Amino acid sequence: MDANAVTIRTLYHVKGDKFGMNRTDVLRQFPFPEDLGRFITEALVWNRLALKYKIRFVNEVFAHAEYQVGGLSDPTDPIRALRLCIESHAMRLTNRELAEMPAEMVPLVERLKAYAKFVRHSLHGKVGPAQQFAEARHKALYLCPAPLGIFLYLNDRRKLRQAE
Repeated sequence: MDANAVTIRTLYHVKGDKFGMNRTDVLRQFPFPEDLGRFITEALVWNRLALKYKIRFVNEVFAHAEYQVGGLSDPTDPIRALRLCIESHAMRLTNRELAEMPAEMVPLVERLKAYAKFVRHSLHGKVGPAQQFAEARHKALYLCPAPLGIFLYLNDRRKLRQAE
């Protein structure tokens, strides 16, 4: 199947890590930002790449991964992963950009979820509602899930307090 990294997740609901190879000249067009904190999700780059390029997906195993204890996806330490995501300015940007992608790439429900996560990560980054609203391209889409984003933020704070 030829698709892009966004539609494969949002329209076809493919989950989990994927192994892939990319052309160097294409990747150089989409460098990882260096000013967004220590954790920058790959989704930020893949989403930007998806606006211009498709990927060929095949249903074959090319690699097996072993997740290490103490790694970002370590299921025994979900609070560490939460802290990394909270401290990341990239999560805020990734979710805003996903919410503002073309409607044919991202269904409405996924755009609403992305705006809720944008609110969540904005609040963690001390970015208030007025600035969030100003940054949001689709004002109505931003406003609808904003209460959910506030709830997610408060829930994160509760989990962190409990972990202390």
